[in-house]
Amino acid sequence: VGCDGAADGDACGDGDACTVDDVCASGVCAGVAKDCGDDLCVDGVCTVVGTCAPLSPVVAASSASTPALAYNPLADEMGLIFEGQVLTRTEVFFSRLSSDGVPRGAPVQLTDGTPATADDEDVSSFVRDIAFAPEEQRYGVLVADSQFLGGGVSFVALTNDGIVVNSARLVRELASGFALTPARLAWNGARFVMAARTAAQDDDTLVVDDVDGDGDGADLLDSVVAHGFFAEVDVAAGAAGEIGIVAVGTDVDGNAVDVEFFRADADGSSLATRVLSTGRPPGRSPEIAHVDGGYLVVWQEGADAARQLVAVSLDDAGAVVAPARVVSDADEGAQLPSLASVGDAAVVAYFANVDGA
Repeated sequence: VGCDGAADGDACGDGDACTVDDVCASGVCAGVAKDCGDDLCVDGVCTVVGTCAPLSPVVAASSASTPALAYNPLADEMGLIFEGQVLTRTEVFFSRLSSDGVPRGAPVQLTDGTPATADDEDVSSFVRDIAFAPEEQRYGVLVADSQFLGGGVSFVALTNDGIVVNSARLVRELASGFALTPARLAWNGARFVMAARTAAQDDDTLVVDDVDGDGDGADLLDSVVAHGFFAEVDVAAGAAGEIGIVAVGTDVDGNAVDVEFFRADADGSSLATRVLSTGRPPGRSPEIAHVDGGYLVVWQEGADAARQLVAVSLDDAGAVVAPARVVSDADEGAQLPSLASVGDAAVVAYFANVDGA
């Protein structure tokens, strides 16, 4: 209950399951944060229903690698996933960060060496991608139990405050001799959508899978967008639940040829295909983001100090609005871009060679 007509110090209920000893003060009901430590000095975190969940030990900074970020506008914070060493295995961890990068609590370990497939041996796990679903107030995370051939890709759901909803559940299992690299994730307003390249010896397929917004890892969709030979892949949710995918097209030997855009409907059916890098050097590491009224695609081209970032703007139908143009400074060796939409604009981060470093 609130504090209408109540005196200061009167007991009340502030509606927050993670506070205790709620009292009124100047007409406002507030409590103190629930203590989720235990007698063994193990930190914990209060869940949305008021129970305490344990947190994993902090991973040594020297072992952390392969980060991926998603912005949570509801809490104005970021969800970070990364790889860390646990004994002899690589595991995937989740951490909450404030919008200015300050950690909020200890990392949560998402994987525990249990393989997603029928393998009896302990396996390492590797970061693939993370996305946030505002409508469902939860994060979706993709992890893989193989960096190369075979294995599987699994989905983990977490609440808005970073509490694991389900342990890693298999989204796609690969037969021996096949690879699913990379797997990227986006939220299209109704579903978590995964785009990936399934590679075999004589053919690649660009596939779209999805996991449902309820976070139980159910695989609802398995759609082939294109056949050919591909390398890096990225995905972004477009207008009306559509999906924009960008991929590097290669020759049979894996040499980059061009950067290609694919547009698919909410069910993963292909609607349009377009080559974006016509007349330009081969590109790598493409990234795509949806901004107001269309897509922005960024990739790297060139080698060594001559590397540079190139961008193309598309409308929602995939038509070119602004042709390929260089967006990095000369002679800085720009590479490995990471792109994110912020309202009606986009922000790109990348590695650069500045003053020889």
